[in-house]
Amino acid sequence: MDLEEALKQLAHNPAYANVVAQIHAYRENSIKALAGAPTETVQQISGELLAYDSMLDLMNWDLINNIHFNKIN
Repeated sequence: MDLEEALKQLAHNPAYANVVAQIHAYRENSIKALAGAPTETVQQISGELLAYDSMLDLMNWDLINNIHFNKIN
């Protein structure tokens, strides 16, 4: 089984979905931190956002969100 297939199977696991949802929450907190952030920290926060986005893409956030949270199947 390749990585993509394994991640599709994991997407149906509620515990995995909760972990990925927590990563999404961290991403949202980083976005909020951008508001009013000093110029010298914007680059650091932007790096965090890129990392969170990469993880969420790899972990199939859109699929997980549809399956577990939006209930759109």
